[in-house]
Amino acid sequence: AGWTIFESFQRFERADVAYTGLTDVRHPDSRRDQMETFWLAETLKYFYLLFSDESVVPLDKYVFNTEAHPFPVFQGSKLFDPYVSNKAFEENEALLGPGTARLSGMRTTGARHEHR
Repeated sequence: AGWTIFESFQRFERADVAYTGLTDVRHPDSRRDQMETFWLAETLKYFYLLFSDESVVPLDKYVFNTEAHPFPVFQGSKLFDPYVSNKAFEENEALLGPGTARLSGMRTTGARHEHR
């Protein structure tokens, strides 16, 4: 599917010096006289990622935003998990100091929050 899309861009949207869009996809000769700003930064980056080796950007370690910027995937931390037990909070407070393991004055008991 990706290669078919790339070939369509080559066939219908390639102009003399840039790539453009169509004003009406039912009429391939209805090319616009401009190239969108995202074409180079996003569209070509997605094509590069689609056709490159998986080791270039491992998808189990990165996610992409809508502008094709990679962000690392972080493993969750129990310190910030709203469902950790009070014992885990107490252990974190002992390790980090009083009050540091609470988020906004909240303490959890199972899946229920209590204000202190």
